[in-house]
Amino acid sequence: MKRKYLLFGGTLLVFYCYLISDLTAQNQHFVKVNNFPDKPVHQIVVDNQNDKWLATEIGLLKMQVTSPNTYQSESLWQESAVSAVVIDAKQSKCIGTYHNYFLDQIENKFVRHNLANEDGFFISCLTSESDGSRWVGTMGKGLWQVSAEGEVKQHQANNSPLLSNDINAVLCDANETIWIGTTRGLNKIAKGKKWGSPLSLRQSTAIAQAENGIVVAGANEEGNTELWYYENYKHWRMLPIPSVLEDSRIADLEFDLNGVLWIASDVIVALNIADNSSQVYTHQEGFESSYAICLAVDKMNNVWVGTEGKGVFLLLRQKFEALTAETKEIMAANLATLKVDDFLASEKTDASWLNMAFKLNIQFERGKSDILDEALPEIDKLAELMVKFPTLQIEVAGHTDNVGDADKNIYLSRLRSEAIKKYLIEKKPQHITVARIRTIGHGGNKPIADNSKENTRALNRRVEVRFIKLD
Repeated sequence: MKRKYLLFGGTLLVFYCYLISDLTAQNQHFVKVNNFPDKPVHQIVVDNQNDKWLATEIGLLKMQVTSPNTYQSESLWQESAVSAVVIDAKQSKCIGTYHNYFLDQIENKFVRHNLANEDGFFISCLTSESDGSRWVGTMGKGLWQVSAEGEVKQHQANNSPLLSNDINAVLCDANETIWIGTTRGLNKIAKGKKWGSPLSLRQSTAIAQAENGIVVAGANEEGNTELWYYENYKHWRMLPIPSVLEDSRIADLEFDLNGVLWIASDVIVALNIADNSSQVYTHQEGFESSYAICLAVDKMNNVWVGTEGKGVFLLLRQKFEALTAETKEIMAANLATLKVDDFLASEKTDASWLNMAFKLNIQFERGKSDILDEALPEIDKLAELMVKFPTLQIEVAGHTDNVGDADKNIYLSRLRSEAIKKYLIEKKPQHITVARIRTIGHGGNKPIADNSKENTRALNRRVEVRFIKLD
């Protein structure tokens, strides 16, 4: 079994490097999204249907891609400028304003929540826990915690360990630890409500969820920009940054589907944290703004950038079909070889498991996310594996073939991965928590076989499980 792991690990490395080489290809350019107002865009988030939600000076906009070169935007909220937006696990939206209130989407309406009676502050950032609780960062009034039941608590520098009442970024990570980037450094609140200040930064400006940890951007005491990676939630490691970023404020961070970190600042930077290689995007690469405020990666792995006053820019990525037929055959063979039973037979986890993937032998109702009864024993084995190794965390990824509407396929594959997650938690509620399972739907974007023939196309309709944390 050890030899099988090494072979599979080697294949993964080849595949990963291929994707990175695509990323840094010199012929990739940003393009400006036409017919979009040249107004500041403060945040972009992507929902399960791959629609983009934009917090802008003219309200909350929903942007849909109707064809490869056509974009249609719809205004969902126009009563005030929107400073921040977050989408929770139930796909409900919460939006922040430049006033003393935020809004929660309940069904098709937005419900207003006042934070204070006076003005003089605005909402700068938002995050959401799995139970629907909101964390609202402000400029001037600290951090507000709003439970799913509506209970409100305000954290300020004078009544808590919060380093500053001016909040640049807030993130609820995969372990439901709350990270707060302030103008005086970085705070965190662990699940048990224990506060901490894990880094000596003069200020923290942006935070992103990594595959196995988080990344934090900020400035040191000398005012120089720094980027830190909390690897496996155990060790802090400073990441090297291109010289063009040394004196720039990093406004936003986001990982793409290949594990590459995208950085929004005076320029756009793509950083591979595995080997520290990077690609800088400036005017020459089509990024015509002097400052990027935010960025997001959609489910097609396209990169969207909101700017200070130049609207929205988009980097369309090369498709997965660019992989060679030989590479796809190797990937398909390895996925077919590894089974959940192989891992169940082990007495303990092995370091070689990390990022390893295997295919679940399961089927769904055609065009639906309903799990067929004959598939349940296979998922039960996965539940048994997670009980046996209680620190194990997994990613469940749904895949389809390329038949039908691409966006609908992404949505369906995400629903299927969510259905497996729901079953696992309900099967072993005392052992398997929400934080241990990450779900994603790739649709038809990552085929491992030829889509032109039905006998090979069927191989692309699959569910893969990948180990993302061992201990």
